[in-house]
Amino acid sequence: YNVLRNALPLAIILDLEFFLQQPQYQKFVQQLKQQFRERMAIIFLSSQAQVQSHLDAIRLGADVCFNASVNPSDINEFLNKHQQKLHASLYKVLVVDDDKVQAALNRSILQKSGIIVQDTSDPLQTIAILETFVPDLVLLDLHMPKASGLELAILIRQRKEWLHLPIIFLSGETDIQQQHNAIYMGADDFLLKPFDPKHLITLVKNRISRARLMKQRLYSSQTGDQQDFISQQEVVLDEINQAISQAHSGEKLYGIMLFGLDYGLNLREKLTISEYNYFIQLFFQQFKQLFADDKVLLYYDVVVVISGQPTLNMIQTLGNKAITAIAKHMFKTQNHSLFATVSAGMAVINEETRSAATVLKQTEQSLQQACRSGKRQLVVHQLASQPQAKQVQQQRQIQYLRHAMAQNLITVLYQSIMSLKDTEQENYQICLELYDKDKQKLNLYTMAKQYQLLFQLEEWMINFVIDMIAKAYHHEHKTLHCFLPISLDTLYHIECLEKIAEKLNKAKLPEHSLVFIFHAHDIETHLTEAKEFLNNLQSLNIDSGLYHFGKNTSFLILKHLSINYVMTEAQVIKNIATDATVKENLELLIAGVHVLNKQVVITGVDDANVLPVLWECKVDYLQGDFISPPTPNIADNSDSTGE
Repeated sequence: YNVLRNALPLAIILDLEFFLQQPQYQKFVQQLKQQFRERMAIIFLSSQAQVQSHLDAIRLGADVCFNASVNPSDINEFLNKHQQKLHASLYKVLVVDDDKVQAALNRSILQKSGIIVQDTSDPLQTIAILETFVPDLVLLDLHMPKASGLELAILIRQRKEWLHLPIIFLSGETDIQQQHNAIYMGADDFLLKPFDPKHLITLVKNRISRARLMKQRLYSSQTGDQQDFISQQEVVLDEINQAISQAHSGEKLYGIMLFGLDYGLNLREKLTISEYNYFIQLFFQQFKQLFADDKVLLYYDVVVVISGQPTLNMIQTLGNKAITAIAKHMFKTQNHSLFATVSAGMAVINEETRSAATVLKQTEQSLQQACRSGKRQLVVHQLASQPQAKQVQQQRQIQYLRHAMAQNLITVLYQSIMSLKDTEQENYQICLELYDKDKQKLNLYTMAKQYQLLFQLEEWMINFVIDMIAKAYHHEHKTLHCFLPISLDTLYHIECLEKIAEKLNKAKLPEHSLVFIFHAHDIETHLTEAKEFLNNLQSLNIDSGLYHFGKNTSFLILKHLSINYVMTEAQVIKNIATDATVKENLELLIAGVHVLNKQVVITGVDDANVLPVLWECKVDYLQGDFISPPTPNIADNSDSTGE
């Protein structure tokens, strides 16, 4: 049932003799008929040509029965007619609204347009109705007792069979942030009350039509029909030759880009053959969306993009944007939700280019070089042969940064975080610094981000800190609690959690020794990826926190994500000793966080005079230079904190 529900095929073909000889399975056909009704045709094939066989098939619930030697064109003709009927068939919508009058109004509007509607004013009945009614779309009110629309959307999206079920929120909520939260939590649209009935009908029908079409396309690709997806070398070379001809006119510069998976081998080992093929097809479709105006081909499991632009820089920008976009996208296969990163090789076609085979070879070599350079790299063949002073300098910086990580030349700084509770645990925030050979301080994080090495830098930091905590715990009998700033780059490398788990298992640290802290805005704008990553952290007994948490941050992310700490800057408490409003606002923020069983850290505090007020406000932790500046020695922090 789950396979059929996810695939939503036009028809299922069954062997009549098998079901006649195995009567215990005849109920299966009736259940199919009841579950899918007019959506999926039931076709029986029989080796017998007698009328009785066809009658037996009809009695079992068949829409049609063919002789086993039927001409395939006859089945195709039947399927075409069934498909026309399917597109004209009634849509089904579930309306969930605690206001019975509003629910009845929405039901009436939709029913008049020929849509089958079931409504409920009890949000707790939503899941049960979904399982029996099997709607094409759900209309949810945002604010309801017992369970809000946001909470229901989260529950719906947790079920694999409903991942792509369209959800539309109907509400009078005018707060843009609340509307954004609704979309973040899994909704497809937000319709503000009062609305034009025609708008509602059009929106509902368009969403259902698109969802059905997507299911059918995914199913056809999943079952091995890859003629529209697989483009081999001859087709690629033909397209490159066309680009060469167009480039000779001089109107545009053409770039050939090959995008390859950074961890293709790991994926092939993790997935079954059919699931990997399905993933590649989803991967290919994502590139077709990213390069809608360009030629996109699938060359085995590498994506080829042929893009014509006025300048080389514009082509490179498109390539880098695609690398970033792919890293942010979640690919959902039959059994996995996957994140993937890609690197790219690029060659340029200009007026002097003559051979398509040469261009393709150059691009393949550039891709190989990009993959060797690390994840999410773009290497351009034309630039590689024309090194300039700036490029040489950049390459040296990249090599130095890699060398610094390999040789542990990066300075790790520890800044004490003071607990306002009784605890023997020592708390530190981790900072990193790097100096060049002339002892000049480098902008480490900017360099790492610029050269797409931020993930590698943070991976180095995590390993270093785990080793440091293990040494303190096993040899010095000290329990350390370290806060590590983590970026989106690591958030999208969810595969790194396996390495962290292995490292933690060997280190045997006390539970909750690590806290990964993320920028609140990054988490709020990447909720789907963040939820999976944070849940995995929790399973590893790694805590998580949000920094730059302020008045513009929604408390919903604290409610629905596995967050342990909320970190806000000293700017929030400016003038708190003299301004009652500042104190009141901080108390409200802390009370809201504490209700959700989270803890509050105020960072960047530079005035000891505010300590009594912060104590009254029930702040949990403080960090600031007046407590202890960052130092490369934990002992220095411990001494200053003790004073």
